[in-house]
Amino acid sequence: MSLADLHVAGASAVDLRSAGISATGLKAEGISLAEIKAAGYSIKELKLAGFSPQEMRSAQFAASELTAAGFTAKELKAGGYTTAEELREAGCSVSELRLGGFHAKELRLGGFSAEELAAGGFTASQLRGGGFSASELRAADFSAGALKAVGYSPRALKAGGFSALDLKECGFKASDLFDGAHPNSAHSYSAAELTAAGFMCKQLRSAGVPITLLDQGAFSIDELHDAGYDAAALRAYGCTADELARLSYSPKELRLAGCSPSELLECGFETDELVHCGFVISELTNAGIQVGALLEAGVGIKELRNGGVLAVELLECECSVDLLRRAGFKAEDLKYAGMGARELDMAGFSLQALKKAGFLGRQLREGGLPTTSVYSAQELRAEGLSAKELKEEGIPLMELVALGCPVAELAEADIKPRELQAQGFKPAQMREGGYTVAVLKESSFSVRELISAGYSVLELREGGFGPWDLWQGGCSVRELWQGEGGVALQELKRLGVPLPELKKAGFCAADLLPAGFDLVQMRSAGFTVKELKAAGVAAKALSEAAFTLQELQAGGFDSQALKEAGFTVAALKKAGFKVKLLRHVFSASEFRQEGFEARELRVGATFGCAELWNAGYTPATLYAAGYTPRELRELGLGPAELRLAGLPAEALEALGFGAKVLREVGVSVRELRGTGFQPDELRSAGYSALQLRELGLTAKELKEGGFGEAEVRKAGVPGWELRKAGW
Repeated sequence: MSLADLHVAGASAVDLRSAGISATGLKAEGISLAEIKAAGYSIKELKLAGFSPQEMRSAQFAASELTAAGFTAKELKAGGYTTAEELREAGCSVSELRLGGFHAKELRLGGFSAEELAAGGFTASQLRGGGFSASELRAADFSAGALKAVGYSPRALKAGGFSALDLKECGFKASDLFDGAHPNSAHSYSAAELTAAGFMCKQLRSAGVPITLLDQGAFSIDELHDAGYDAAALRAYGCTADELARLSYSPKELRLAGCSPSELLECGFETDELVHCGFVISELTNAGIQVGALLEAGVGIKELRNGGVLAVELLECECSVDLLRRAGFKAEDLKYAGMGARELDMAGFSLQALKKAGFLGRQLREGGLPTTSVYSAQELRAEGLSAKELKEEGIPLMELVALGCPVAELAEADIKPRELQAQGFKPAQMREGGYTVAVLKESSFSVRELISAGYSVLELREGGFGPWDLWQGGCSVRELWQGEGGVALQELKRLGVPLPELKKAGFCAADLLPAGFDLVQMRSAGFTVKELKAAGVAAKALSEAAFTLQELQAGGFDSQALKEAGFTVAALKKAGFKVKLLRHVFSASEFRQEGFEARELRVGATFGCAELWNAGYTPATLYAAGYTPRELRELGLGPAELRLAGLPAEALEALGFGAKVLREVGVSVRELRGTGFQPDELRSAGYSALQLRELGLTAKELKEGGFGEAEVRKAGVPGWELRKAGW
């Protein structure tokens, strides 16, 4: 019976396998691969049986199972295993996959790295075709030259991490590596990188690298110059004018490069070279080039004026005023330069031009030039010309008055008083203008008019008026006396002027007392104590002149002065003086004589205890006045005196006196209640147990104080208390 018959008869593939039938035999009888696989045949047995990779893939065999059975990558790919990832997981190497027909792109997508593909025999060109970046190929140890050979651009190689030196060594030029339009972009190598790569300065300039991107010190000035960078570029790079001049650049090129005239002068260039290389005049003068040097270099006066050169500078170079005028300088320019009106007039400037230039009429006048042809009287006055000067210019008096010229100026202009009278001026105005009394007296002005005008007695007397004239003219006592040149007080007194009138005229007490007026007269004339005190009159003299204490006090006399005037302390106190102030004038004895109590002197006058004691106040009075036991003790008083002064037992104890002393000065037992004496002290002082018992001491306290049982019992202490005390 055949294998097929057995299978048809119900024998399974498992049974047949158990019977020793091979997979080849089962395949030959037409049994399916699925049944054979289910029967437990190994994949190697299935391979030997001739099953193809395609059949095994249909039977759900994994690629890894087929590779373990010895199938090649090529066979697997032909059998439908087409993903590189699947075959990679199956353990196929890059070399096997490459031989099996897999391309670099398929393997890249399957998770293989460039390093793995390179190790498996793929070339740089194949890897580039497979989509690998320059960075990945660089990691696979491909050189920049190798990548350049297969078509990678400089931009791609830079992105791949190759340095400028790497690209230079494989033949790239600086222009290939630098993007002049976007020098700071990520795809362009920086000037510093290109310099570090060893590119020459000329190569960098040919590549379009601006000089400002070159690091300071990377190239010498000669290298930069030889590379073709112009003066402006070298200046921007930081080259000094001296360094550029050494490279034989012309002054014009150096000026265009931004070099200043000062720098070119320091480089040794002459003024005439700077003048002709395009610098403006202000630049040259600001560089310190003198105006004289510019003139010597051929610069015209007009050009210098247009360049800001001042007239004063050209005048210092001995240019004439006429030349400056022809060059366009105005009169005001030359005035500012110090030229006077006379010099400008001689140079051909008109008077109107001088006025426009700011010359004052006074300045034209000082230069001997006429003024009234171009200046009005009002303009000349506004400049400050005096009336005398205006008169000299031919301005009449009426116009001078209309201009508001003060009388003082009119007086200086020698205008007569009668002329001023005709113009309506008053004597007071003439006085303010400086006209003297003598001049006005000649014009028949009266004393009263002159006094009303403000002239003093002295001026009137010096002007020819006598005292009688002044008196007859209506001068008051004040007018006659006050001021310089007035009539003396003694003369007024001899004339019989009443004292009240003299006082009203302004004579003070200090003036009148030496003149022979007494205090009674002064008081009758209304002089106050304050005024007489200011004149040096003492309070005593005023008191004798019937001035009252209240008047003297109101006039400002202090307590000391009033005491000296004979007033008592009681009278001063009654007048309102504080005791506290009077204590500095009167002694404690004087207060006591006036009947002041000790308490008032202690509180109101702050007298010390000793002061009142010395003044005769008793200890009892002092103690009653509130002085402390300590203060009384400091007077040297003994315990008996202190006891007589009324000090209690507690105060005597506080002063340090013992119980014995207190007993000797008559302190009773009852007075001892507030003291702090101990029982033993009281016993030692001579007090009996009976007396201390009256004081309230217990049997125990008496025992502790040293009393015997018999004494205590005799003092009437009951037995139970004795027993409690320990007896």
